[in-house]
Amino acid sequence: IVFHPVRYRCPRCGSANLDDVDLPKTGVIRTLTLVHRTGPSSMVPAPYYVAIIDLDSGPTVEAISGSALDSAKIEAGARIELMLESIGTDEEGEEIGAYRFALDGNGGS
Repeated sequence: IVFHPVRYRCPRCGSANLDDVDLPKTGVIRTLTLVHRTGPSSMVPAPYYVAIIDLDSGPTVEAISGSALDSAKIEAGARIELMLESIGTDEEGEEIGAYRFALDGNGGS
């Protein structure tokens, strides 16, 4: 069983004997929405997409679009590549990361 986000105990048996695994960073967009406006404290400028992505390895993640997306090609069913990127820092200067996606090298679905 693969869990995302990270768990420290198995929800089935309670064991803490879990291993970290690297997952492939490709998948398919299940659903998405285009954000046109954000609040004044947003770290990501609009417009951008928020998508629910089914990774090829099983887990589902939420991610925001990278900056260079052609909106005509972004739709449910499109194949993507996922990356973890810094989107800014918090009040204490700690880096804040977010999952971002881009169309995969095959040009979408």
